[in-house]
Amino acid sequence: MTMRAHFPSSLRWNRRTTALLLAAVLAASVPVIRGATSARAAASTVQSIVIDGRGNGHGSGLSQWGALGWATKYDKTWEEILAIYYSGTSLGTLSDADFRNTPVGRITVQLTALDGRQTAVISESGALSTAVDTQGRRWSSLVAREVPGRNNVYTVWGRTTPACPAGDDPLGPVDPVDPDNPGDNGDGSTTVPTSAPDSTVASSTVAPDTTAPSSTTPGSTTPDSTVPTTTTAPPVLAGWVRIATNATGPITFTTDKVDRADAASPRDVIGVCQKNRSLRYYRGTVSATNGPTGSNYTFNSVLVDDYVRGVVPRESPASWAKLGGGKGMHALRAQAVAARSYAVAGRGRSSGAKICDTSSCQVYGGTALRSRVGGKFTPLENAASNAAVADTANRVLRYTNGGVAWTTFSSSNGGRSISSIYQAVDDPGDAIASNPHHAWSVTVPASKILSKWPALGALINIRVTKRSGGGVWNGWVDRMVLEGTNSTISVSGDQFRRALGLKSRYLNFNLLRTPDKQSVGPALFIGDSVAHGALAELKTIMSGAYTMTWDTKLSRCLLEAEGACSLNNAERSLRNAKTPAFAVVAVGHHDDPTSYAASIDRIMAAMLERGIARVVWVNLSERRRLPDGLPVFGPANVALAEAATRWPQLTVLDWNAASSSSDAGRWFLNGTAAKPDLASLTRTGRSRFALFVRTSLDELRFEGLLPATVSTTPITTVPTTTGPTTTDPGASTPEPSVPESTVPVSSTPSIDTTTPTTVATTAPTTVPAPTRPTLRLWARGEDVRALQRALVAKGVKMRVDGVFGRGTLRAVKAFQKAKRLRVDGVVGPRTWRALLA
Repeated sequence: MTMRAHFPSSLRWNRRTTALLLAAVLAASVPVIRGATSARAAASTVQSIVIDGRGNGHGSGLSQWGALGWATKYDKTWEEILAIYYSGTSLGTLSDADFRNTPVGRITVQLTALDGRQTAVISESGALSTAVDTQGRRWSSLVAREVPGRNNVYTVWGRTTPACPAGDDPLGPVDPVDPDNPGDNGDGSTTVPTSAPDSTVASSTVAPDTTAPSSTTPGSTTPDSTVPTTTTAPPVLAGWVRIATNATGPITFTTDKVDRADAASPRDVIGVCQKNRSLRYYRGTVSATNGPTGSNYTFNSVLVDDYVRGVVPRESPASWAKLGGGKGMHALRAQAVAARSYAVAGRGRSSGAKICDTSSCQVYGGTALRSRVGGKFTPLENAASNAAVADTANRVLRYTNGGVAWTTFSSSNGGRSISSIYQAVDDPGDAIASNPHHAWSVTVPASKILSKWPALGALINIRVTKRSGGGVWNGWVDRMVLEGTNSTISVSGDQFRRALGLKSRYLNFNLLRTPDKQSVGPALFIGDSVAHGALAELKTIMSGAYTMTWDTKLSRCLLEAEGACSLNNAERSLRNAKTPAFAVVAVGHHDDPTSYAASIDRIMAAMLERGIARVVWVNLSERRRLPDGLPVFGPANVALAEAATRWPQLTVLDWNAASSSSDAGRWFLNGTAAKPDLASLTRTGRSRFALFVRTSLDELRFEGLLPATVSTTPITTVPTTTGPTTTDPGASTPEPSVPESTVPVSSTPSIDTTTPTTVATTAPTTVPAPTRPTLRLWARGEDVRALQRALVAKGVKMRVDGVFGRGTLRAVKAFQKAKRLRVDGVVGPRTWRALLA
């Protein structure tokens, strides 16, 4: 079977209606709020949205994952990769003139984590120095603190052993007789006398880096008694020497080995103390400075290629160098040229630095990390990425006018870049299977959108008014309109992306609405590990449409079994649940396929005995394979399909077919080579699974196959030989989504989410098998022969072979179009009536 698009009549009506209601479109460039009309208020509201997205980032210029795809899959060199993404540029070499107002050959980087803080550095070889130390001494630690109330004026301290003081730590020398530190005890502690009236002076000595415990002293009952009062001054950190007072910034710290290519060990480079007292090491020099607006900053001034060494492994994993038999090295070389060009062409920061160290510019990590002074050391540079920098040394891209190109790049463009500085291009390299951002999906409740734009009232529609063009969905979202019961709001794609925390603005929307017809009764959902992992998405997407009692658990089987299944099986859950009008079952990944058929019959009999009039059963993806190549869950799916021929109350949802495309591989966790998974779902897969189940239920609801009330008496448990009622409805053909196998998804702990459901006590309701069962692609049997004979009777030339193949599908669609029916290739009640008329 294949997936087919289906939307309940309420959705189709709303699409036509909203097209009329919103004929006057808001000005694309100005967000406007206007009052809602009564016609809009009557439209069916949106309860949840499955957003399909592509890419990660802004989509301009080079795609880092695309570069890897071009290198490893399409054998492109780094020069060819750059030419693909950066139209109107050519390779050149840096010159002194390219640095303009910055030091020649250097990049000044704003270390943003230290904005507004002191600048404290260490040298593990005791090689630090600063020009404000008139004695020219060497230090292991240096700290520059701005004098309160005086912009760009600093006090500078030094120490002969490495230390990272907090910004509010008082610093002091070892000498107990220090006129600048009265009360210093020489060991870092202080004594501050405080007198109470008519009492003996009390003092308290507190050791460095400790906090005196607070206590409550019982008051005396004598009216004139006095109580000694003890206070403690902040402890002074000993061992510091004041090097300079009232020194004008910037205050620059350097070492003897500054700018040496081989200076990469902690003993050679400068360690910069972070807020949590961890250390980040940098080549070049480090300065404390005061920006044009009076804010404190810490800058790292570093040679261009030393800077690029700290960028490339942070932007593109150095491990890529080994991929494709070493071809991945071209992706790193392309990244090195893009990073170098971007930095040199940068327009400068308001702080006065050339560039910053975060993704707001490009990520620069320096050369290494330490958890603390003397703690674990983690190198951040890599031999492979350093080689890529060396291979492209001083190479940049230039515009035709000779200027260095501002080479923007992002993680992934989803297969199509945007037109900005450079022409938009289709990017098959970005579709490489390992790219976790090429295509993705998330489930969003409408309430999240309303929390960002409360003036909407209730959400009626999301309509894209302008796209970038090309690619799937006609490209990236430039402008969009949010339609509500109270107002309509126009926003940019970037505004929407930022508000919802999405990866990009390359988006498409699947709107799930409140059904406005075909009421149905309460339902029970029984699921195993796969459904349990998607429980949050299922709950969100069913909200407002179906009253569900959720019972999903890890390691669930159908019947009694050893281990976890003995207490965690579907039969046991069914016994403990209140009777629903219908049930949804997604269980089978932990069952023995050879006994699955008998288990299905036993569960069906138990459900009908309870009066459950319709059982909707989700089959299993067959992606997981045995060593001989056969699908692990193939026998279980065959057993389920055969069960549907015996039980007229059973409807099978073909998740296997719905998730069988090559692009849908992004929906499944890969596992490991020794233990492949290919059944558990990624975040994207969870959203697609939930959407599949929801739209499948909407299809059954539209066809009147979901009971509206709860039966109070058993339904016959004798299986019939009536043909199967199988269905595989789903959303429109899904876009491929993000593989997340690189980021393990932990299963939600097993919890009992069963919620009592109010049950209507009405007369027994049964759902007999339709006189003519719904038929779809790849159905077989006498019912298909009857369909084909009916088509022949209508003048269609075709073979009557009992197989609903592609030829039969084309004939059905042609007939539906001629009769002005919904052209979906599915032979349901309306198509049967037209055929047999």
